[in-house]
Amino acid sequence: MDVQQGSELPIASADVKNAFYFLEIPESLSQKFTSPRIKYSHIKHFHHILFIQDNEYVLPSLKVLPMGWSWSLHFCQKFVSNVIAEVVGEDRVIVDRAAGVEIKKGGPCAGAAYEYFLCFRSGHQTC
Repeated sequence: MDVQQGSELPIASADVKNAFYFLEIPESLSQKFTSPRIKYSHIKHFHHILFIQDNEYVLPSLKVLPMGWSWSLHFCQKFVSNVIAEVVGEDRVIVDRAAGVEIKKGGPCAGAAYEYFLCFRSGHQTC
């Protein structure tokens, strides 16, 4: 990153709280991320299911992006990048393995790294 001598480049950063748990996956994919079957009596205090008996088995599955799945990072970063693009404009998003973005006075630029993002703005304005 180059900044002209005497110029300022305010940078703000943040992360999307609980990003992986905020993004729901389709039920068809959810069935690939299950825990071992368990008797309903062990989980009924956490999740109520109608018409099931305590001695019946259930198969818990995730409804959110699994933290250990390699594609979760990709989907999370894509989500954050898309939100950033809606706010600052697609031509102002800093993307890995793409041409650089010139930060001009008055317009913010931003980039995402998984669930984190950075915002840059030239001049004395804040992001």
